[in-house]
Amino acid sequence: MLVPTFSPTMQRAVAFLLASFLSPFIAAATHRQHYGGFPEHVFDPLNQNAPADQSPLRPPPPRVPDVFDIFVGISAFRDGVRCGYSLFTAFANADHPNRVFVGVVDQTNAGDAACLDEYCKLAAAHWPDDEAEGGTCKFKDHVRIDARAATASRGPVVARHEQQQLIQDEEFCLQIDAHSKFLDHWDTELVRDWSRAQNEMAVLTTYPLPFEYMGPGETIPIQKASFLCDYIPRATPRDVPVIRGWSLIEYAETPQMSALWGGCLSFSKCHAETRVPVDKHMTWVFWGEEYLRSHQLWTQGYDLYAPSRHGSVVFHNWSTDAAKKSFAENQDNTAVHATERESSYNRLRMMLKLPFEGPVDATEVEIYNAPSVRTTDQFLAFSGISQTNVSADHHNCHHQLHWVPYAVPEIVEQFLPGWHMRPPSNYGLRNVPESDDPESDDKRQDDDDEHPHNNNASTVKILALLESMHHQMQTQKSQLGDYYLVLGGIFVVSGLVAFRTIYGRPTHRRLENVATV
Repeated sequence: MLVPTFSPTMQRAVAFLLASFLSPFIAAATHRQHYGGFPEHVFDPLNQNAPADQSPLRPPPPRVPDVFDIFVGISAFRDGVRCGYSLFTAFANADHPNRVFVGVVDQTNAGDAACLDEYCKLAAAHWPDDEAEGGTCKFKDHVRIDARAATASRGPVVARHEQQQLIQDEEFCLQIDAHSKFLDHWDTELVRDWSRAQNEMAVLTTYPLPFEYMGPGETIPIQKASFLCDYIPRATPRDVPVIRGWSLIEYAETPQMSALWGGCLSFSKCHAETRVPVDKHMTWVFWGEEYLRSHQLWTQGYDLYAPSRHGSVVFHNWSTDAAKKSFAENQDNTAVHATERESSYNRLRMMLKLPFEGPVDATEVEIYNAPSVRTTDQFLAFSGISQTNVSADHHNCHHQLHWVPYAVPEIVEQFLPGWHMRPPSNYGLRNVPESDDPESDDKRQDDDDEHPHNNNASTVKILALLESMHHQMQTQKSQLGDYYLVLGGIFVVSGLVAFRTIYGRPTHRRLENVATV
């Protein structure tokens, strides 16, 4: 039978039409970023853990114990009422509240509401029978408080360093802002979504969406999730990159790889917090501190992902209180404050290898800029930032990022026993050099004969045979398969066009980025 053939151009055109029309219906395979009424990009999260060069290397697979606990870290600045509510929803809406532990750096002034006091008011009303258990504040013993004077605050980075000191031996760590709300089953769903990233070194991070983006009945969003991908344009190479805000990503069924870390939500194994300490010497730093944290985590082997809609279980109160003062007003001497701030920002620039002038604080830089598994230059390229030409900066809102293999994998391999980025040579993935000793070569050949799975040559032959068989099968099927693929594609697209014509296409509106608070 004669089978018509189609040019590669026609096949690609039909494939594009199929992807455009079918992506909402096969959401597990694609993510869509919408601006206006037409998608500007379709992501490919199912292949994001594969390096761009298509090498077989992959990140370490996730290790999730049957029973796990979660540490929730909060740094609150004169925000006791909303902080207490955040704690209450964390315990009240968890599947396993007895496995949830909270650490709060509570920065207050005289007369301010304290986070724990506000939580206990809500807990007493919600669990009134808890008096039988010895108190009226259920789970109070799960809350660790580091109370500090707000007047002594030197910025969020210093507070987050102190927050890390409240971690004990929990398996997972979550950082949120003090004005957040948890949905039902959040603990189970966050771990499940983290596992979807298929990476032990995954960090789920973003700016959570506002309360109004919750699904019906305070459930997960039906369609949208938050994604960090863009910067405020820089004027000079010395300007520190600042995240523009969150963008919407649609049909997000899988965490989406990102280059950016957001301080409003960060969820990972706790080894990310203990192995990569927050730099306590970044006094007065606010703008740009998230890019530095992105750099620290990524160069130490961690990979950043925006949660899928299934992991969108924490929402953010983006409203502001005009009367609330900022840590930036805590300056005893304006000149001293300016010098300290400049020195801290130059420290940040130094770590990022950006140009700077003036004083720099290099105290303990070896601790907070430790030997890395990936380089700073790699991170700048990965995140789209140029050290010399700001016109070369670019965002990653329309670009699928791919996992970057470790330049020094031994650092990660040492604390993840049993995992190797490159499988041992006796599995046939490394060439074993021949020795100069014939007896040694004969012995290795005998070993290979006795243990065929150690034989590089056998492995190569098997792979070649499989490839040949696959090629023959594909050759026999290619024309017939292409014919039916294209014919079926035209039929499906025609049906979808008719369906959308009758029932109408879903509409999408642009959401302007919201600046971080």
